[in-house]
Amino acid sequence: GALRKSKHGINPPVILFLRHKIWPVGRVSKWAGRPIDEAQTEIEHSGGNPNFATQVTMFPKEGIGISLLANSAAVNLVLVNKTKGVLDGGPEQTYA
Repeated sequence: GALRKSKHGINPPVILFLRHKIWPVGRVSKWAGRPIDEAQTEIEHSGGNPNFATQVTMFPKEGIGISLLANSAAVNLVLVNKTKGVLDGGPEQTYA
């Protein structure tokens, strides 16, 4: 596969939306194995899970932030930098 910039952004999409059913358990529900109190308005997880990792890299001078979500115990920082290169107008990059 390859990363390339298109008029719709990065292809394939780098940002993924995960959908999990929220299972009610009394006043506390479960979402992706995490307890959620009914009063919560925000749900977050740092990615410190053996099967899932995240990397958020901010480039304040350019006004760019990249979030990489991986179904892996570790995040490949090279992929973050390759994505940044494509956003900067660089050539298509392989990610295999």
